Amino acid sequence: MTVKVITKNARRVGSASRKQMRCEKIIETARALYTEKGIEHTSVSDITETLGITRTLFYHYFSNKDEVTEAILQGYVRDVVERTDQWHKSLAPDMTMDEYVDSLVSLLHTQLNEMEGFKQDLLKKQNAVLYQHYFLQACSAVAHYFVDINSELGSIATSRVYQHPYETFYTVLVGMVAVIRHNPNIPDETLRDIIITTLHLPMDQKIGARI
Repeated sequence: MTVKVITKNARRVGSASRKQMRCEKIIETARALYTEKGIEHTSVSDITETLGITRTLFYHYFSNKDEVTEAILQGYVRDVVERTDQWHKSLAPDMTMDEYVDSLVSLLHTQLNEMEGFKQDLLKKQNAVLYQHYFLQACSAVAHYFVDINSELGSIATSRVYQHPYETFYTVLVGMVAVIRHNPNIPDETLRDIIITTLHLPMDQKIGARI
């Protein structure tokens, strides 16, 4: 009986793994086609023909093209959080608050410059709703990240200034990105001032061990 249970469980795991791999292949193919042809010019048939599967199999995993697009966007959001995490782990313990703010501005530019391929297509007018969806989800995920890791910025916001740290970070991120998109040539010094003033950062402190 035990052997049968183990065998059944192994089959379930194997089946789930194959399903995950198939989903990832569909997502990767759609992303490549979106980059090559654009979102609006890519159909479900394009995806299935490129991948060499039937439409029936496609619809076994996704209800429509919109679900595939959402999966791609979720992957991009995870990329944004991963870059934020890498940035956070690279911070020096003896970094001053001034250096920290400079680093934040640099991170913001890095995130906004990661708009190659399909993400560039999102910036087209006809994809404005999709871009807005991706943009707000990314800002939300990063805001949660700052609060969840209890970073220096999160510690200050939680203990000293704000009753609603997530909402504060989210608002700042959305506003900063909107300002840069509207005025790409805005000086970094202005961005620094916005961050410092809005978050009431104590510039006389060091980051220290609270990173």
